[in-house]
Amino acid sequence: MSGPALAHLHGADMVSDAVVPGSIQVPGNGQPIIALHDRQTTGGYPKIATLIGADLPRVGQLRPGQSVAFRAVSAQEGVARWRRLQEGIAACLQHIQSTEASWL
Repeated sequence: MSGPALAHLHGADMVSDAVVPGSIQVPGNGQPIIALHDRQTTGGYPKIATLIGADLPRVGQLRPGQSVAFRAVSAQEGVARWRRLQEGIAACLQHIQSTEASWL
């Protein structure tokens, strides 16, 4: 990510801890990093937020320089959006399987 650097109040280095998919870390240069599925398992930079699982596929498709905005959601909304995503994927899979069966 690029944009105005985020200032650290107490420095950027800290004891390493777990990094989950969607963690947003801020290294010393102040430019946030979104950790996706190819992330490291631990990291020593402050984490300012975590993306909800339903947004990970969309963020993974962003192009360099493309703008992105964030908004806070509750844990309940995050879970509900994850379930809707999974239901949509299941419906697509069901459609593919039923269409595939009709070809036989």
